[in-house]
Amino acid sequence: MAVFYPEARRGTTPSVAIASGPQVFIYRNLRPYYKFTLPELHVEAREAAAWGAAATGGSPAVELRAKLAEAREAGVALSLQSRELLAIDDPNVAEAFVEAHKGEVIVRSAVPPSFFSLGRSCVFLARPA
Repeated sequence: MAVFYPEARRGTTPSVAIASGPQVFIYRNLRPYYKFTLPELHVEAREAAAWGAAATGGSPAVELRAKLAEAREAGVALSLQSRELLAIDDPNVAEAFVEAHKGEVIVRSAVPPSFFSLGRSCVFLARPA
């Protein structure tokens, strides 16, 4: 959550920005004013290929988890769906999770971890580079 002044003068009513998942909601005068949705991020080819193999029935949940764990350790940023699968310890629950989600489109959402307001009169903005 961040409070900011949308106009250059400070005499105006402040707005409130609240981040929730990939959305940022802006409220003015305690009313919803604007909703901004962050664009989806690119899903890595290794992750998409692993889920594609599971969807065609080529690999069980154990193999899918191994491929996803290998991709994660190689530095690949995984989607929420893949991270949830890797968090499951029980093989039966993991198999049920794969069966329930193998036909879904893999989406990697951008989530703002934190944000702050930056005034227009900041000194480092006025200086030339």
